Amino acid sequence: MYQKPAFSLIELITVMAITAILIGLGLSGLVNLRNSTTVKGAVDEFLINFNSTKNAARNSVITGLDASASDQDNLAIVGLLDYYGIVIRNNTFARGTCTSGSVPQNLSCQYSEPLKTGNYEVINIALDGSNQTGCNFIRFSLTSGRLAFGEDNVNNVVVNNNTSCIYVFSHSQSPGTQLRVEVNRQDATARILN
Repeated sequence: MYQKPAFSLIELITVMAITAILIGLGLSGLVNLRNSTTVKGAVDEFLINFNSTKNAARNSVITGLDASASDQDNLAIVGLLDYYGIVIRNNTFARGTCTSGSVPQNLSCQYSEPLKTGNYEVINIALDGSNQTGCNFIRFSLTSGRLAFGEDNVNNVVVNNNTSCIYVFSHSQSPGTQLRVEVNRQDATARILN
């Protein structure tokens, strides 16, 4: 009687072990890819909001006017506004409008428009380096769109002369997965560094 050749138990276990190892490596790579994509999406969202805020300031677009108020009241509101601002704190960022106080470096700001969506709740936003104080506020002048940095202390902003600030976007479940974004005051641009 002729017997067909078959695999031994050891050969089958070896193939199953190799397959399990490959699946494990593939899953960890897939998780890292998902985390990297989430960080990149959060950075892209920040850059889009940075540019739209800059453009709104350049074009003097005022959001949040009261449709039920008279045109005269809305014009009075527009006349009081001097700046658009983005504040970055508590791992989120929001856009608002600011007015100058009696001291030109001090602004009074109201943030009514959160910009970080719920899709990116696992993203941490931090300042890069020790010399980054005064970078949690980005201000754009109305009509010119000129940029300045400041330190926001609960809606009272003190503007400073920083030339650039670097923000680190990282994944809370994978801190090594991060992107750095530099915002430059001279040319009012934001770019990804790595």
